[in-house]
Amino acid sequence: MESLTYLQSVLDSLTGESDIHICILSLSGIMSNKIMQLKTQNLTHVRSFCHAAKSTPKGATLCLACKALTIQKCHKSTEPYFGTCPFGLTEYVTPVYFDKNLICIIYVGHINAEDTKFKNTITRIAKRTNVDEYRLLLARPKQPTKAQ
Repeated sequence: MESLTYLQSVLDSLTGESDIHICILSLSGIMSNKIMQLKTQNLTHVRSFCHAAKSTPKGATLCLACKALTIQKCHKSTEPYFGTCPFGLTEYVTPVYFDKNLICIIYVGHINAEDTKFKNTITRIAKRTNVDEYRLLLARPKQPTKAQ
């Protein structure tokens, strides 16, 4: 991609200095339109924490099952919602409809909402999935400030 699209510029300005990540999952091919093209990092979860969480077969299965549930929920409702992944990160999920068809889902996430609770979740889930707890702790996002 030679230059940033307007949409990419907006996403970059929104995430700026924070660990917050915005990902748009296209369900209709809308993201293939030249004016909608984004960096790969905004088309999938590519943060180091997510890579660590998916580093074992059990971790990857759990993550993908959670993503499938978000898609099912978006097919059933047009309302945005907050959710927490099995590894403790919070996401704001917004289904986008056009002519009663779900065309994409916007995920604003990678949010460490409560650091103490988050650390406890990591300890519990690391044991269950055989994911390296220390790797998850090192890759965890900082808790956002109120301004962020």
